[in-house]
Amino acid sequence: MEADNHPVSRREFEDLRRELDRQQSIEAIRRLHYAYGYYMDRLLFDEVVALFEDDCSIHFQGGVYLGKSGARRLYGGRLGQFAQRKGLLVDHLMLQGVIDIGPGGSTADARFRCLVQGGVHETVAAAEGRRNQYWHSGLYENSYSRASGVWRIQTFRYTTVWEADYDLGWGKADPEGNRAKPADTCFSEDPYGPDRLEAMPALFPDNETVPFHYPNPVTGQRWSATATEG
Repeated sequence: MEADNHPVSRREFEDLRRELDRQQSIEAIRRLHYAYGYYMDRLLFDEVVALFEDDCSIHFQGGVYLGKSGARRLYGGRLGQFAQRKGLLVDHLMLQGVIDIGPGGSTADARFRCLVQGGVHETVAAAEGRRNQYWHSGLYENSYSRASGVWRIQTFRYTTVWEADYDLGWGKADPEGNRAKPADTCFSEDPYGPDRLEAMPALFPDNETVPFHYPNPVTGQRWSATATEG
C-alpha cells in the first residue's frame, strides 16, 4: 500500500486540534466527577470543595448554595456532621456519563447516575439505632467551566430518585425515608442552610423525569415533558 503523502491543510490541522482538545476535556471532566465520588466515599469534604469554581452554585435536597462559602456550609457543615469513622460505609458508584463540551471549549455539561451502597456495620448500628444497609440512587446534571486549563464544577445539580433498605429492596422504597432531609431553613437562620430554597421532585414511586441537558443524538430534538404529555 502506497503511503498517503497528502499534506494536512491548516483547516484540517485546526479541526484535529479542536477534536483532540474536546476528547481531552471529556476525559478531564469524567475524571473530575469520578474524583468527586471517591472523595465523597471517604467524606473528605475539603477535597470536594476544592473541585468547585469560586462562583459556583450547588442545587441539593431543596436548597441552593452559592459560591465557595455555600459549598463549605453544605459539605463542611450540613454533610460534615457525617464524619468518617469506623463501621461507616458510603460508596458512591458513578455511572452512565454523558458529557458535552460547549462550542467555545471552555464550558461543558454532563449527566451522571449515582448509586450509593451505604450502611453501618452491625457492631455500630445496634448501638446507634441506625439502619444497617441501604441503597440510594440519584442523577447529576452538572455544568463545568475551564480556566487556565483546569476544569471545575460550575453548577452542581443533584436529584435523589429513590432510596431503600437493602433487605427490602427498591420495590418497597419509602419516599419519606430519605436520609438526607430536604432543606427547610436558609442561611443565616440555619448556619448550615442554603442561600435559598427550591422545589424538590418527589421520590420513587413517583417518576418525574430529570430534564436532559443534551438533545436526542439521532433526531437532534430536545425532550420535554410538555411534548410527551401532548
